[in-house]
Amino acid sequence: MTRLTDLAIRNLKSQTERMVADGEGLYLRVRPGATNKFWIFRFTQSGKTWKIQLGTYPYMGLSEARERARALAREHKAGLNPVFERDRRREEARLRELEASMKPSVEKLFFNWMAIDLKDHKDGGFAVRRAFEKDVLPAIGHLRVEDVQKIHLTSIVDSIVGRGSLRMAKVVFSLMRQMFRFAQDRDVISADPSQSIRKSKIGGKDVERDRVLSESEIRHLAEVLPKSGLRETTQLAIWIMLSTCCRIGELTRARWADIDLAAGVWHIPKENSKNGRPHVIYLSEYAQKLFGRLRAQQSLFHESAISVTIAPITWVYPNRN
Repeated sequence: MTRLTDLAIRNLKSQTERMVADGEGLYLRVRPGATNKFWIFRFTQSGKTWKIQLGTYPYMGLSEARERARALAREHKAGLNPVFERDRRREEARLRELEASMKPSVEKLFFNWMAIDLKDHKDGGFAVRRAFEKDVLPAIGHLRVEDVQKIHLTSIVDSIVGRGSLRMAKVVFSLMRQMFRFAQDRDVISADPSQSIRKSKIGGKDVERDRVLSESEIRHLAEVLPKSGLRETTQLAIWIMLSTCCRIGELTRARWADIDLAAGVWHIPKENSKNGRPHVIYLSEYAQKLFGRLRAQQSLFHESAISVTIAPITWVYPNRN
């Protein structure tokens, strides 16, 4: 029998559909007027003729088709049915894909964790998402959760420590631990990869909160702040935080309705406090003057606005959002 060649295949035409043999069960199906030709492996088993389409010429070349045909011929000689074996392999691949889909990636776990555990955060989980998108997801987001190991987590926190952000390294580690415990609670993983890592060992002791401003530093701040180029409202915010010990979030979310300047009282509602409980700040005379200057600044801007209708001033520090 004459074996096929690439030149013969290119010149091969037929007025009727036919199968041109190459040997070892390999055939080329030629159809009238068709540009493409199809590789077929044909064999007989238990008195029945079976066919498997291997691919299309020229996308599958002659040498590749012969290699595929030889592999199928070996299965046939071993007493197997290549059609059944093909179907078995496809089913195994489908099951592997299904199994992989049931074992989520770290990125998928993160968004699931966000949707369930972080949705009630005051910022909707924005700060956590920003931290993860910066340091965690680029490093391990593509990994399956069950494949994450201790070394992956230590590499992430070591990288953050390396750029001088010790406190952020500890924060990110705590967040990762929360996420992996969330996965463990739902049987996504059997063991938390952060379990054997001690937070106290990340970058050494965190002493950032021991830092306070000395009296001389505060005096120096008072000298240089007016020359800083910052808006007066921003300078007032700095002095308000220093004089009341409030948090930046408490100030930026404050409403004038919460502040009674005459009584010298600032009521912080539970939704604005870190611990989720309302509390009261008693304003010193100095703090009252700062809020008074801030309100005067707002009133001047408010009255100078060119508008048919002017909305009442609601926020202590309003912005467009």
